[in-house]
Amino acid sequence: MTQGTQTDYGEILLGKDLAVQDVVSLRRRVSSSNEEKAAFKEFCRSIETETDPAYKLAQAVGLWISGAWKDARVAALDAGGGVVAGYIAGRCCLALGELSAAADAFREIAPKAASGEVYALLSRALRRSHDYSGAAAAVKEGLKLFPKNAQILAEAGILDDISGDSQKAEERYREALEIEPDCVDALFRLGFLCDLHGDNDAAVDFYQSAVQAKPVHTRALTNLGLLYEELGRQKEAVGCFALVARSHPTDRRAGLYLKDGRASQDMYFDEDLQKRRERRNKILETAITDFELSVRSRNCLEKMNVTTLGDLTRISEQELLLFKNFGETSLTEIKQMMATKNLCLGQALEEGGKKPGAEIRPASRKIDDKSRLLEKPVDELGLSIRSQHCMQTLGIETIGDLVSKSEKVLLEAKNFGATSLYDIRKKLAARGLSLKE
Repeated sequence: MTQGTQTDYGEILLGKDLAVQDVVSLRRRVSSSNEEKAAFKEFCRSIETETDPAYKLAQAVGLWISGAWKDARVAALDAGGGVVAGYIAGRCCLALGELSAAADAFREIAPKAASGEVYALLSRALRRSHDYSGAAAAVKEGLKLFPKNAQILAEAGILDDISGDSQKAEERYREALEIEPDCVDALFRLGFLCDLHGDNDAAVDFYQSAVQAKPVHTRALTNLGLLYEELGRQKEAVGCFALVARSHPTDRRAGLYLKDGRASQDMYFDEDLQKRRERRNKILETAITDFELSVRSRNCLEKMNVTTLGDLTRISEQELLLFKNFGETSLTEIKQMMATKNLCLGQALEEGGKKPGAEIRPASRKIDDKSRLLEKPVDELGLSIRSQHCMQTLGIETIGDLVSKSEKVLLEAKNFGATSLYDIRKKLAARGLSLKE
């Protein structure tokens, strides 16, 4: 690091005419190498005690580039207003999921920013809030003012994609790339489209191009890893997930992918064994209500929150008999039912499926447990890559969002087919859930 480098940062950030494009270019530069990151970090340290509004704005930019979004937002608000301060505040709110505040910030600075990217970001904030008409209006205004801006063209393509016009979307993405060959959003979305249509080679090419940009596009890197995994290129998949996990330690999904990827590197795939497991899992997922049981047995199992044959394999005879009103007659009835499927009580305990003495949850907790389950991200279902992509396209973020949709609605969506539907139904059934009737 040299004094000249620090002076260079100061000339950019403390100059009178600091613009949005200056901040965007600086972020790319800082992300380009470890040397630049270290030099910029040192510069930020040298100004962190300054209280002048100009320095506050420089501090806000530094905090945003380093990923300290909450602190950057506070510093931007302390900077006394202006286009760049509003841009930083909006970007931080967008990163923190505060979509309404982000939209307000971008809307305020858009007429003065002279930047197509600001209109694209305004559309993104509104789109993520499911305000598609507002997003379309922002894109329309942005295209009128900046018809050759790659970011606004890419955002227009995303809205075309959501409306089901993938052909128009692709045209927009390719037009954006003609203007700016490294437009990350356009590269990512073209890779996504190719991935959905099964053109794996083209998808890999687009994703690889997208992840070359700085800072790294984490969704492109994650999707590239998933695609590598699908193609059997396990080592490269693990490399992608590891990079996401290093740059975003709190990204739970990337951590899970990395863990699974590393585990699968040491696994030998036995197709016959997999088929046997799938048949067995299907049996274990069979609902208790599919069998003819006495009213007493059925009521007791319902109070114990036992709904499938798999639940019964994780409970011992002793645990059942300890439950109120559950006697030998009911026990015999259930054992006979299990025997028809070549199963027995407590079978999973012997196989390591559950520790003996584990709690049988009363039905009074069932509603609370279901509410928590519905609030979880849809990623936790472990869907196939094709199904995951469909969820993203449909704007489904939580399990609750998913179960509020009917099969008909899902099948009407672009690129959503019977295979994806089967995958989703299977994963929901394993958790006692189903799509809307």
